[in-house]
Amino acid sequence: ICSGRSLDELAPVLRETTNFRYAILCNGAYIMDIHTNQVIYESTLTKEETLHFYHLLASRFDMLFEPTYHDAPVALRSQLDTLARYNLGPLGDLVCQSHHPVDDLVCHIRSSNINAGKINMFFLSTEQRDQALALLSSENYQYFHQHPRNLEINCPGVCKGNALSRLARILGYTSEEVMAIGDHNNDLTMIQYAGTAVA
Repeated sequence: ICSGRSLDELAPVLRETTNFRYAILCNGAYIMDIHTNQVIYESTLTKEETLHFYHLLASRFDMLFEPTYHDAPVALRSQLDTLARYNLGPLGDLVCQSHHPVDDLVCHIRSSNINAGKINMFFLSTEQRDQALALLSSENYQYFHQHPRNLEINCPGVCKGNALSRLARILGYTSEEVMAIGDHNNDLTMIQYAGTAVA
C-alpha cells in the first residue's frame, strides 16, 4: 500500500486482505513492515516545525489541524466534536474512527516521543486553503491536496515516488519491475518512477 494515510486510516483496507507486507504512509514519510509493525524508514517533521505551522496558520484560519504519525492522526477534541462544520462528507466517518482526540494540541506535540510524518489540514473553504498555500509558498516543503479544502505538508523531498524507489531498492527491484497504481496528485511521482504506471 502506498498512501497519504496512516495505519489507522487504512484499517478498512487492511481488514479486507492480509496480502500486504509493506506500507508507504503519509505520502512517503514512512515505510513500514506491517507484519512486524516496524518502521523501516522515516522522514518526519520536527516538533518545532509542526508547532511553527500550527502557530502560523491557526492564528489566521479556522481549520482542522492534524499532525499525522505512522499509526494515526491527532486532532483537538473540541474540533472533532464539531466536525460537521468542516463538511467532509464520507471522509467524516473515517476521521471520527481513526483520529486520536487531545485536549491540548500544542502540549501533545511538545510531549510526544515521536515526530509527525505529515500535517493535514481541512479548511472551511477552498479559498482559505489556497490562501494558506500562498502564505506557505516561501517555505521549502512538500505540499499535496486530495480534497477541495485540504492541504498536506511533508518534509522536503518526501513523496510517494522517492519512498517507492527506496522500498524497491531494499527489496532488490529495479524501477522497471515495479507497477504503481494511483488516482491523485500525490501519486504523480510514484507513477513517474514505476516502469508500469496505472492511473
